[in-house]
Amino acid sequence: MQRSKSLLQMGVVVLLTTLIISCQKEMLNDEMGVPELKMAQTDGLTDLQLLGKNIYFDKISSPDNMACAGCHDPGLGFTGPNPGINLKGSVYRGAVPHRFGDRKPPSAAYAAFSPVLHIDEEGIFEGGNFWDGRATGEHFLLNPDAGMLAGMGLPSAEQALGPFLNPVEQNAPSKEDVLMQIAASKYAWLWEKVWGEPPRFV
Repeated sequence: MQRSKSLLQMGVVVLLTTLIISCQKEMLNDEMGVPELKMAQTDGLTDLQLLGKNIYFDKISSPDNMACAGCHDPGLGFTGPNPGINLKGSVYRGAVPHRFGDRKPPSAAYAAFSPVLHIDEEGIFEGGNFWDGRATGEHFLLNPDAGMLAGMGLPSAEQALGPFLNPVEQNAPSKEDVLMQIAASKYAWLWEKVWGEPPRFV
């Protein structure tokens, strides 16, 4: 189970960086009126990048109505679908319609390039993905159990793990539930191709 959780972490890391280079900006509206993107051509993507892209666009939430792309839309600068909220800094609803987050989704466009939160030579804080320290990058830098991410210090990877389990965002009840949804997906074969085993959640 520990290996599968580490693999989930690695799959999530790919999400933010892959989409910057691989998404079309054609928009569709699903039954809830939330913008959704058509999948881009897969030419030039590695299997790992394609897996990350599939996870990013999959509605891995409870209930199953919210994908990462619902709040970090590549067609809108990797932020939310409502320009008024984006401009004024309000909040979006989560997968459960009456629950709202405590911040607007920041643009994920350059998040993968952010270093670990630190104080620079001038005494100024630099890095991380949030001003409040929500994703500093220290988790993967300091955690020897982070599998292949140990020692890397990736604020965007640390951040990407949070929304799946956050009750005011994607609301998945557990990491195992996230893995079960991936195992039941149309791209589960790709997970096995990339990692050499199917998603394990027990």
